[in-house]
Amino acid sequence: MRTSVFWGASVTIPLKEKVAALLDSVTPQAKKVGAVNTIWRTGDGKFHGTNTDLIAIEKGIRIHMEELPADGAETEQKSAKRSRTAKAKAKASPSSSVPKVVGNGLVLGAGGAARAACFACQRLGLRLFVWNRTGSKAETLSREFSGEPWECEEVPEGGFQAIIGTIPGTSLPPLKDDVFTKSGKKPPVVIEMAYLPKETKLTERAAEFGCPIVFGIDILIEQGLEQARLYTGEKISEDEIKIASADVYAFYEGVKESYYAEKGKTGGGEAKG
Repeated sequence: MRTSVFWGASVTIPLKEKVAALLDSVTPQAKKVGAVNTIWRTGDGKFHGTNTDLIAIEKGIRIHMEELPADGAETEQKSAKRSRTAKAKAKASPSSSVPKVVGNGLVLGAGGAARAACFACQRLGLRLFVWNRTGSKAETLSREFSGEPWECEEVPEGGFQAIIGTIPGTSLPPLKDDVFTKSGKKPPVVIEMAYLPKETKLTERAAEFGCPIVFGIDILIEQGLEQARLYTGEKISEDEIKIASADVYAFYEGVKESYYAEKGKTGGGEAKG
């Protein structure tokens, strides 16, 4: 990595939780998440790490939850500024650092992507619940982010307002109907981190109840846009976003067809619980 030709990278499993030790600095958000998915190099030759999954997940939830502050997409620069503001407010009033609870969030999985999902729920004021096939991992992760483990039993009062899947796309815990209906007239937004296959077990189940869905490929694009901003140091116009998104989708369709031809519908993209 410490060569003149290396300027950055997108980090995937199983290195998200290990690569920070090799970097010169890690953003406060990535430290809190405990996982790095983006490395970039600055002009002084130093390497920095952050987590753009967090930004993509937050945006996906925010778009579909009117209860949340509508501040638009949050770049890493905006996130750092908001963090400094929050710290200043916390000094003035300790209780101001605790977000107002606006609903319940369910995270499926307990890996690197799940960590970003948990922190997103915490920052947005969602009471956190974590499911994992290994219950002890769900308990450990949920406690780290001031949440609680959930075992597919009783849905909390008010239902779930957001469900984030970070497990393989062909996996799904035994979710009862009230997981998708107890929230009332407005079904929960479902964020899927796995991008192969596009229609996962979770999104298929969510579609039965009319849930708004943010697919894994959309999360992949959104976090990739933030990576591009960090790599280039430039703003990206709406027209450039549309063109880039169309190109990614076209490439994705080709990769998807090849993937299905070789392995069938047996994979789950990058998400892993």
